[in-house]
Amino acid sequence: EKSEHKLKTEVDIKRCDELKKNQQLCEAKLKLDMKPFDLWRDEYYQSKNYIVTESQTETKVVHKLYSDSPRTISIGCRCGCRMRKQHDIQCRHEIAMRNGLFCLDLKWCSTHP
Repeated sequence: EKSEHKLKTEVDIKRCDELKKNQQLCEAKLKLDMKPFDLWRDEYYQSKNYIVTESQTETKVVHKLYSDSPRTISIGCRCGCRMRKQHDIQCRHEIAMRNGLFCLDLKWCSTHP
């Protein structure tokens, strides 16, 4: 049976390898504390399940499996989902909107990509 310390070390090593492969994860890890980073990382991976379409006034973020309930975000506004409001982080919808880019400055929403 593995000790708790050994399991934690294995998780840390896996995270290091994961971070080396992804610049956005590295940037987020450098700028966020552990809990916000863990939340952001989970949202980052979930953002890959979304398709983004844009118009001049809004962005629609649609889950690949549940396309009947798109998230609509007006230009210049933040997403209204529970995760974004509760934790005040970039949610999966905002990350998808930015093509996976980490953005610490919350003013990023004033312009879509």
